[in-house]
Amino acid sequence: MIEHEHIYEDEIDLRDLILTVWRGRWIIIGAVAVAVIVAFVYATFVRERVYEAEISVLPSEFRLADGRSLNPSDYLPIFHKDSVLDRIAAKYMPDHPDIDAAIDSMVSSIKVDIKTDRDQNASNPILTISMRHRDRATAMEMARDYIAIVQSELASLASQLNSEKLELLERDLKERTDELQAALDEQQSFRTTYDIETLRSRLSNRRSRLVSAEAQINDLESIIEVLAAQLERVRFQLGQTEPLLVTKDVLDETRVKLFRQITGDDGTPEIPYIDREHINPVYTQLLEMSLTAERQIESRKIELENATSEVAALRTEIDALLGEIADAERRDLELSLALSRARSLYDSAYSHYSSAVSTVKRQSYSLTIISGPWASTRPVGSGMLTTMVLAAVLA
Repeated sequence: MIEHEHIYEDEIDLRDLILTVWRGRWIIIGAVAVAVIVAFVYATFVRERVYEAEISVLPSEFRLADGRSLNPSDYLPIFHKDSVLDRIAAKYMPDHPDIDAAIDSMVSSIKVDIKTDRDQNASNPILTISMRHRDRATAMEMARDYIAIVQSELASLASQLNSEKLELLERDLKERTDELQAALDEQQSFRTTYDIETLRSRLSNRRSRLVSAEAQINDLESIIEVLAAQLERVRFQLGQTEPLLVTKDVLDETRVKLFRQITGDDGTPEIPYIDREHINPVYTQLLEMSLTAERQIESRKIELENATSEVAALRTEIDALLGEIADAERRDLELSLALSRARSLYDSAYSHYSSAVSTVKRQSYSLTIISGPWASTRPVGSGMLTTMVLAAVLA
């Protein structure tokens, strides 16, 4: 009985509530209508329409002149640099007497949102930059200019980093070039002053002359030995030979008569004769042979003495040439090694410099634009209908 009474009371309360609402329906309808009208006026005339332009870029990893990598994490701060935003604001700022205040106001109105979306198969993130403005075309132009400025800042950063390294490499290359040129000049000057080939030619000539002089000495010694033996034989024969020969000349009849008259001997039956001494021609010939041999021996001894002196002089000159050639070859080897080291250092410096320049030339230092800039034809935020519905619900 009590339960039926409670159910009956609930039905009475609900009926009263519905009747109350029904009696105040015009008030509710009026409030909703006012809220919808206010929302319409706000959405149409009061609230500014803001369009959002987006542009997506693919940051890359760049190689620098020093071999290091310029990673996206190294240049992502450029996107948030105040100077970049200031340049955008300075270009698109409204007419305002206070330029600094206008720039600050516009910078605060620029929205730069960098979204990082990672693909499972991609090694680099995709950056989405969004910029907002009351005008749709201006928003897209701002996004385009923003990326262009970032590109310029990135190229400037890479240029600064590369310039420092290239200056070092260029300075090192110049030093190595000067060292190589100095080594070349020193070697050329040395080889001009000390022609090793000429010294070797002189040494070969002196050795040939030494061989000839020594052969001449051997020949002269043999000749002197032969002449000495010949002289000894001649002298022996000369000692065995009489220098004078005694001959008996038989007198003729007239001389006999005269001889007898002189001697007063008219009865001498023997045929008279006279002893005469003559120079022995064999002795004379042997004497001439002895003198000739002595002269030849003296002449050969003089030649032998001259040849011996020449041999001594040649040996002294050869020793001096050997020492000079050894010193020249040692010095030339030192200069060649120094030149080789200088050339090696130059080649290394040139290779590093060329590699760095080639690396810089191959790199574009620019971001790859994947899409955009583009902007929706609808403003950012809730639309007019959504705003009105929301206002009606809240009312």
